Amino acid sequence: MRWRNGVSAVVVLFLAGSLAACGSSASAGTSAPKVLSVPVLSAETGAGSPYGIDADRGVKLAFSQVNAKGGVDGYKLQASVSDTASSPTQTAELTHSIPSSALAVIGPILSTDAATAFPIAKSEHLPMISPTVTDPTVVATGQPWTFTVNVPATATVGASTKQFLALEHSTTAVAIIDSQDTSSEQQGTLAVATLQKAHVRVLKTIDVTTGQPDYSAEVAVVKSLNPQAVVVSALPSDAGSIVKTLRDDGVNVPILLEEVSWTQDFMNVAGSAANNVYVYVASWSGYQSPIVSSFDKAFVKISGGIEPGPGGIKGYEAAKLLIQVLKSTGVLKSNESVAKERAAIAKAIASTKQFQGVESVYTMAPGGYFNGHGFFLELKNANVVQVK
Repeated sequence: MRWRNGVSAVVVLFLAGSLAACGSSASAGTSAPKVLSVPVLSAETGAGSPYGIDADRGVKLAFSQVNAKGGVDGYKLQASVSDTASSPTQTAELTHSIPSSALAVIGPILSTDAATAFPIAKSEHLPMISPTVTDPTVVATGQPWTFTVNVPATATVGASTKQFLALEHSTTAVAIIDSQDTSSEQQGTLAVATLQKAHVRVLKTIDVTTGQPDYSAEVAVVKSLNPQAVVVSALPSDAGSIVKTLRDDGVNVPILLEEVSWTQDFMNVAGSAANNVYVYVASWSGYQSPIVSSFDKAFVKISGGIEPGPGGIKGYEAAKLLIQVLKSTGVLKSNESVAKERAAIAKAIASTKQFQGVESVYTMAPGGYFNGHGFFLELKNANVVQVK
């Protein structure tokens, strides 16, 4: 027996390379199905849950599709999910609990969680693939063992701000940033810097906190400054509340929303206030192509009628990348040590080129993240339109 035995559930989809002879013993003349359990470190609860639950569905879809075709080298893949609770401390504990037999992990979801998990993965020489982390400095803490299938915020924020200014020609702005959330703070700070480089006067940066119950005081400050644009960078439900409060209080200037704020939860909270709002995203299920249409149909079926958000798309891509690497390296049929198999997986991920994602073809950049294009979207009366 090698590493294929034993299962650990973790929010970072990790591969617990194990032969789990699940269920009852095989009947005479037949062998029990071989199952490779892939623990997933995911934010099932807490601030990151809109991304985590969505990503889990994407992972499970990818596994169900490969299993329907016989699995990988005779193994069926099974996602075993553990909840990080959007807590860096809990994420670290879960990462430390990953068995020494594990070959790889998918996750974590949030940059704050990855900031604790990735250095541990590096010390353990354990490959990790995050579906959604956008901070390249966080990915770097675990290199060459940690990766993300997302496009870095340094690329998306710059593109977003430039396209926004090309449309709106704003000369003054106010930024509302959740300084408690790492991704929100990073993306908001990058947006402010890009605006200033474009000679836009940022009148004020207003800090808010995750889960803040009311934003009327902050919006009153915005209103008093009379800016030509507002930047919002906060987690989706909070961003929805901010935008709704801005519109309810008569602040009707264009709003630049950062990607961290964009999920269906934002739309659910903002409602019709999501008007004259712009956002640049690496993934958008509204993009039409045969691949996207096929993915959307399969996702809706497996999720009981729920459409995919950015997390679902990226969870699916993280799992597909892992599947591709398992096939190309042949580790499931090798007799090498776990250390050598982990090294082969990490090397294969790092050298990924022309990977067919849901919406684009990606190449893994030297820093451990995907290079690729995104979508600049405008929200009009709660409808989403691509700006070309």
